[in-house]
Amino acid sequence: MSTLLEISQKFPSCSVLCIGDIMLDRFRYGEVTRISPEAPVPVLKITHERTMLGGVGNVAANASALGCKTAVLSVMGNDNEACEIRGLLVMKNIQTFCHQTNIHTTTKTRHLTGNTHLLREDREDKVELKPLELAKLNHQLDTLIPQYDVVLISDYNKGLLTPDFTQYIIQTAIQHKKPVLVDPKGVNYHKYTGATLIKPNLKELSEVSHVSLSAETDEGLKEIYLTASALRQKHHAQNIVVTLGHKGMLTVTEQGLLYIPTAAHEVFDVSGAGDTSLATLGAALATNTPLKQAIQLANIASGMVVAKSGTATVCLEELQEHLQNTLTLPSPQNENDDR
Repeated sequence: MSTLLEISQKFPSCSVLCIGDIMLDRFRYGEVTRISPEAPVPVLKITHERTMLGGVGNVAANASALGCKTAVLSVMGNDNEACEIRGLLVMKNIQTFCHQTNIHTTTKTRHLTGNTHLLREDREDKVELKPLELAKLNHQLDTLIPQYDVVLISDYNKGLLTPDFTQYIIQTAIQHKKPVLVDPKGVNYHKYTGATLIKPNLKELSEVSHVSLSAETDEGLKEIYLTASALRQKHHAQNIVVTLGHKGMLTVTEQGLLYIPTAAHEVFDVSGAGDTSLATLGAALATNTPLKQAIQLANIASGMVVAKSGTATVCLEELQEHLQNTLTLPSPQNENDDR
């Protein structure tokens, strides 16, 4: 069996198609030295800002950073934010199949001072595809899916991934024997029926199952397993991977339970950690890696990204350096060994 480092070395030979809701993440940083005389709110004096790909764009950015040949299929508006997104996609060497429609491109603007998140400002419209637009997307899928090793669906419930369109993606992937991984949103999991892997976080699993779940105890983990098992059977998914934050990942397969706790990391910002784990899972499965090792890699990568600020990515070199250091760590000395 290949080591995790050897698996990561195969990433540049694989290709990833990312489909879903794309958005622009804008971060405005500044200093607060006084309270506004107009209202009891802090005055943020902006010192700098940065923009990053959000939504499926961040999934694609992560896949590209891991060395994969990457493409993204989505829709966005005909505005300045769309131009910024296109520029960022080009910079990250991501092939773009983004259709323009008459909407405001989804933009999330976060205002921060130091490590304090003061406010998030959202600008968005719901996507409503016309029959002709949907037909064009379906036709493009027929051409694109055979060209890629794995399909990643990133659903942010912005309107693109309707039940019909989502099922068209999944069934086309099945037809071409391509694994299809889903990061879900909302409570309608029927549209994900047949997926190779569905990856809800604990909050999303609680919402879709109408069960209050906690990963803090062994009994809680058992309840999560039973809930995820029922979800897997109901929607004929091959695997359900539940991300548990600092508790790691719990996976339900046809063979049973697979639980992998996370490595300890100082959490600076959880933005985009789910995108990192989805991209890493996809890259690993695209190389025909066994699911357990794919999850181990995804767990490591998402653990690394939470130590960064904003919707960050983990590049292949960083991941390989981490894996190399892990491989070369000396074995702990036995307490009873008095050499």
